[in-house]
Amino acid sequence: MDSNDKRIHERKHAIYFSEVHNTDENSLMGHVVDISMKGIMILTKEKIDEGGLFRLEIVLPEELEGRDRLNIRAKSMWCKRDANPDYYVVGLELEDMSMMDEEILMDYIRQYGY
Repeated sequence: MDSNDKRIHERKHAIYFSEVHNTDENSLMGHVVDISMKGIMILTKEKIDEGGLFRLEIVLPEELEGRDRLNIRAKSMWCKRDANPDYYVVGLELEDMSMMDEEILMDYIRQYGY
């Protein structure tokens, strides 16, 4: 980990690139690239402004704790061009998760992160 890296939660790369939907706009926002208990990085075609607040739905690869989707709020922290200039990578900080959502997220990270 870089000495300037402020993360305290280990980030894992996703082995399954779950769809992430913006439920406010009823649209596909992007796909999960990596994930931690406090944030996700997504790959998207659209530039996303820093500081934006979103209600997101992450489509899970299988049912976890009886649910196939995770609904969370997130704040965009940064956005930059991907190595492929047709895409952007966006860092989103997860906010106000219920205990059940945290359990589902832990299961997702354990099963689909490396």
